[in-house]
Amino acid sequence: MTEEIIPTEGQAIAIDKIHRFLESDQRIFVLIGAGGTGKTWVIKHALERQIRADEKRAADDYNRN
Repeated sequence: MTEEIIPTEGQAIAIDKIHRFLESDQRIFVLIGAGGTGKTWVIKHALERQIRADEKRAADDYNRN
């Protein structure tokens, strides 16, 4: 059984900021935090969110044609 981890408020904000960054034309994003605060976890979940968004966009484009 896999236990779902719920992000802290700060982690959720970081995930949203990373998602907006990936959708933008910006080229640099800096994520800072003390050791053990979940930076790697945040990046993992932000990228998973982006992949899901990209897959949905591709499926929507495919279904329109």
